[in-house]
Amino acid sequence: GSILSGILLGEKGNLDKDTKELYRSVGIGHLLAVSGLHLSIIGEGLYQLLRKKSGSFLGSGLVGSIFLLLYILMIGVTLSVIRAFVMYLFRIGADIFGRKYDARTALMSAALLLLIYNQDYLYQGGFYLSLGAVLGFSIIKENKLKSIGLNLVLLGPLAFFFYEIPTYSFLLNLLVIPLLSVLFMLGLLGG
Repeated sequence: GSILSGILLGEKGNLDKDTKELYRSVGIGHLLAVSGLHLSIIGEGLYQLLRKKSGSFLGSGLVGSIFLLLYILMIGVTLSVIRAFVMYLFRIGADIFGRKYDARTALMSAALLLLIYNQDYLYQGGFYLSLGAVLGFSIIKENKLKSIGLNLVLLGPLAFFFYEIPTYSFLLNLLVIPLLSVLFMLGLLGG
């Protein structure tokens, strides 16, 4: 229950230190932090469902954005959540205005807004990990290889800020990340 609470809500207070350290040391600590994957499952899922039912891009986008904003307020506003929400707004905005969504433009806009909000983010590892994860995903087009791009981009920030690189996190993330979507959905439905 405490692990599922961490995955769904980012609530790590009930996790014992050994479990947190285990997740961190093997390179899957990101599962316990609410991230873009979480927001995209909730926001994009609700948006697509409402769009199919109503046919309205604008109405579906507004309802999805408001619901996502309420979820963000419930879990807490963090750097990665702000980044993901800005990118979600770009995604929905592209649909509403009939434009093509460009993940890199959305990412750089989110980075700029984050730095306008707080310039100290430039010195925090979380800033580079959050942006790097999306950049790593966006530079490789083939879905099966996206995890490779993500891991390669994150090697630098991990080594620089944390002085370690989990050697088998690459393989573990190949298995864990696809399963996270399923576990997240089942956890939401069960909750």
